[in-house]
Order: sequence, then structure tokens, then C-alpha cells
Amino acid sequence: MLARLLGEGYEIGNFGHSGTTLLRHGHRPYVDQKVYGASLDFKPDIAIIHLGVNDTDPGDWPDYSDEFITDYVDLIESYRQVNPDMRIMISELTPLGPPTSASAPAPRHGATASMPPYGVWPRWLR
Repeated sequence: MLARLLGEGYEIGNFGHSGTTLLRHGHRPYVDQKVYGASLDFKPDIAIIHLGVNDTDPGDWPDYSDEFITDYVDLIESYRQVNPDMRIMISELTPLGPPTSASAPAPRHGATASMPPYGVWPRWLR
């Protein structure tokens, strides 16, 4: 879909990995996956970072929440090292709050009070 929206002149790579976490001490760190190395090798001009809800997992967040920002900055810096001119866009996390309608799904883990501070990141980092 992104390729269709952007049109010609862009090569799209998808290096997301379901079930991983940004947290280095989390249950399945993204930076330990082969796809992370492949994402660095791709050396994109534009990167979109979209975290899922795995970082709010009750098995990770209570113990490692104080490492979230450092691990996030480290991830961004790892991309800056392979392409210092890379434009990095941060996607907002899908909300985990209470459903806004009867048809909305309930939060996956019920986490709301101790969610990561995703709002501290600007949408565009340059």
C-alpha cells in the first residue's frame, strides 16, 4: 500500500517483526532479530518506526520501563549511524485505552495507567 501511495522512485522495505519489543531486556528484543540487521543493511533514506503494544506487556514494562527512552534513542541512533541524513518518522502507538464504542476491541493487556511515554517523541526527527 505504501508503495502505491508514494509512486515510482521509492524502494520500500518492511522490517517489522511481530511479537518483538523495543526493550533490550524485554521478552523478545527487536535488536536481537535478523530483521533488525537487515533493516540496517537496507540503509533507507526514510525510516518509519512504528512500535506495537509489546512494550506495554506486563512481563516487561513494570521491570524495564525506565530503560524505554534509552533503548528508543539507541534504536534511532543505530539508524543514524548507517545513514546520518536519514529522515526518521515516528508513528503513534495504537491506543490502549478503554474502547470508544461498543464495537471497539478491549485493550490487549488492560494496560493504561503505566503505559510508555510515547507522546514525548515528535512525529518527525531530523
